[in-house]
Amino acid sequence: MIAYNDLIKKLVDRNISEEERGILHEWVISDDKHQDIFTETLKACESETIETFNADDAYKRFMTSITKEKDSTFKLPAYYKYAAILVIALCIGYLILPNNGGETSTKIANTETNIKTNDIIIKLADGTKKSITINDDELKDSNNTIIASKNDNGLSFNNHSENKELAYNEILVPNGKTFKLELSDGTIVWLNAGTEFKFPQNFQAQSKNRTVHLKGEAYFDVTTNKNKPFIVDSKGVNIEVLGTQFNVSAYEDEANITTTLVEGAVNVFQDDSPEDKLQLSPNYQALFNRLNSEFAKTKVDTRIYTSWMENKLVINNLKFNDILKKLERKHDVIIINKAPILNNTIYSGEFEEESIETILETIALSTPFNFNINENTIIITE
Repeated sequence: MIAYNDLIKKLVDRNISEEERGILHEWVISDDKHQDIFTETLKACESETIETFNADDAYKRFMTSITKEKDSTFKLPAYYKYAAILVIALCIGYLILPNNGGETSTKIANTETNIKTNDIIIKLADGTKKSITINDDELKDSNNTIIASKNDNGLSFNNHSENKELAYNEILVPNGKTFKLELSDGTIVWLNAGTEFKFPQNFQAQSKNRTVHLKGEAYFDVTTNKNKPFIVDSKGVNIEVLGTQFNVSAYEDEANITTTLVEGAVNVFQDDSPEDKLQLSPNYQALFNRLNSEFAKTKVDTRIYTSWMENKLVINNLKFNDILKKLERKHDVIIINKAPILNNTIYSGEFEEESIETILETIALSTPFNFNINENTIIITE
């Protein structure tokens, strides 16, 4: 006999498999009593994080909404007394709805004329700009020298460059896309949407360390080299490692720079204070506040901060306006919020490749608002 309570607990803990989710879905929709059990169990699982809410209404409203044809404007009634997110609503969205996530490009264009506004762009050390969208297996510079190749859904600079002079390439990842990169030392870097990443074509040209520059978000799996530390310069904060796995979020339009350590050890310090290093151990995060130039160190669930690599959107006690920033990057849209009363509302939950319509509609179950979509522009109103 299948233990459905255990499956619901797995759903809440975000470790449920695709097969188990399908089994749970079929069970929930097969009987009204199962719906009651489902919502009650979710309430019990999330009792420490959810304020009082009507889980039955949330479930029924959501199940009804996904069976109707909708235009681009949604109007939802005010079911809830409190302005906090209902993890129940987001969990249901994660459980049931179809996928429509971001993209990862893997092809290379060797002509600057092919560049489009939504392409992933590489600026080579020789000044050449190229679009990574057309079916070429090799990346060449202006001298027709191979400097990188397509490898495992990304680009590999490993074993290609023999240039001993310090020369930097730069990858520009637009909103709506992600990209994987192998550097010349074998380090793997996953770049999130809306990210600029500058790196040496060949680390051998750097004598003391391996320094890269980040604006945006990236996950690093650094190749160990005890004689040459790997440093991520995130414009205000440096992260120094020998060999480890960690995530850095350093978008220029956000107040905080966060470094989340998955494996190994890192030192985090301000650009102008390298002697004042904050050391992290696995499952800890360093948060640097740009406004007051202070660090805070906390223990975290690293899955929350690396879920974007699996095309998931995990919301963990985020304000509404911060969620909108994530949605703009992930779905390559412009969101105009004409309901500022929502900006400081706190939400938590998870989506796995759902469309932006689904995400906004689900959030609106908790704090009702309307939204209208016109091509790539979304306007939110009360």
